[in-house]
Amino acid sequence: MSNGTFVRRDASKMDDWDPVLYWYARAVGRLQQRPLTDPTSWVFQGCIHGVPPTVTEENEAFTQCPHGGWFFLPWHRGYLWYFERIIRAAIKEIAAEENITPDPSATWALPYWNYALDAPTKTPPTTFTSRALPAAFRSPKMPDRPGGTNLTVDNPLFLRDDFEPASEAEFWEIPHRAKKKNSAHQILRYPDVNPFRAMSETIFAATKSQGQSTQPTFGSEITYTDMIHFQLAFGDLEDVPHNQVHGGVGGWMGRVDGSPRDPIFWLHHANLDRLWTAWLDKGNHNPDHASWLDHEFIFFDETGKQKRPSTETVLKDAQDYTYESLTDGAGTRPARVPPAQAPQAGERVLATTAVGNPTAAARRPGCDDGVPGAERRPGGHALARRQRRAADQPHPHRAQRALRAAARDTVPRLPQRPQR
Repeated sequence: MSNGTFVRRDASKMDDWDPVLYWYARAVGRLQQRPLTDPTSWVFQGCIHGVPPTVTEENEAFTQCPHGGWFFLPWHRGYLWYFERIIRAAIKEIAAEENITPDPSATWALPYWNYALDAPTKTPPTTFTSRALPAAFRSPKMPDRPGGTNLTVDNPLFLRDDFEPASEAEFWEIPHRAKKKNSAHQILRYPDVNPFRAMSETIFAATKSQGQSTQPTFGSEITYTDMIHFQLAFGDLEDVPHNQVHGGVGGWMGRVDGSPRDPIFWLHHANLDRLWTAWLDKGNHNPDHASWLDHEFIFFDETGKQKRPSTETVLKDAQDYTYESLTDGAGTRPARVPPAQAPQAGERVLATTAVGNPTAAARRPGCDDGVPGAERRPGGHALARRQRRAADQPHPHRAQRALRAAARDTVPRLPQRPQR
């Protein structure tokens, strides 16, 4: 995508109301005014990902999003690309109505939220970091005009963070984020958004190994022609930072059926798409198996016309953009954790945790599964996987219980590591 026409910029480096964010907010507001029957409406676009219980309408395009499988990345790339075109068309429409020149849609591209941009801090931060929601998403009001400074208009990018639903039904009544996330200087610690482990992988996808909920791959489990809506077979990128950020923002963003209706969703997934581009830029490769390349998705363009691109078509069509940077926030090697000193005889300890360097375990050769670009990992490699995760997940059993609980839930939630 080096010859892209549009440049997706880093929202973490932008002014509070950079024109890109201002026009994104205006376009989101326009989409929110459209009826569900319009495929370019805010609610319809969200339902393509997942349908909350408040929506009773049915459509073959609804509830498509794959999680825990190798279609996770290409499906979301197509989803973002068509959504970006819809937003751009809405900006063009608004600008024409208000006689604004030059046309801001001519250069507008979806920004990305680079939460791993700022280095980790040894103490809790006292100012907003890149791991905080960008300012435009924290303010209930926005400027009344492009370049304006008077925040007097309701902001479509803002969701409440002071709402505590008493029931599942009440949860879906009001768009919201988890408590105090708008005011948090960081919604997650750096290890929970550091993509180093994912960016260090060299295999895109692998077959499932002994029921493991995470796969030591970049792009999740091989599912052949099955596009599974939700299963616990996450690749490293889908685990960190994808799942962690969804759970960190919480509220609607933490639910598969509601996350696209928080405007930060689209910037989060733009960053994941950027990391995929950066991973390929390192010389890694996508699968070239027909079951991956030929699988079709259902999207809608800016005119509301249905499109059925395959993975291969998405990869060919979505080449009209590039990213501001493929290296900023692309992960840093975790610090080596020294071995814990064994307790002395008679010494009382509260707990012991596994320690180790997540990069120390050498990758063992796997067995060729017959799918180009894929590798089978025997269950005997579980110890190596635990060692690789030890530094940023000191209590693996607790995380596994959380993942199993999420699988039992009738409403899929994107699992997040327990906060430490």
